[in-house]
Amino acid sequence: MPAEIAFAPFLPELSYHYIFSGFNEPVIPGGAFVPASLQRGVFSYSLNEFGIQWTILDFGWRAGRYGQAISAEERTLKAA
Repeated sequence: MPAEIAFAPFLPELSYHYIFSGFNEPVIPGGAFVPASLQRGVFSYSLNEFGIQWTILDFGWRAGRYGQAISAEERTLKAA
């Protein structure tokens, strides 16, 4: 079991983030960058983000932790 927990940092990490902001004054005034239907400006925005992160190189830190967990597990099995 400890070896499985120590292996977890090797796996990719998924994340999701949502943000919404509303304002009393227009954030982007109507004009060249805003469509004609929004001549009054933009009073809110929302942003959805989805990310994946997978560490490729960490100079042996994760591998060292995993090796320690394997060694501890083997010692526990031999002592039993």
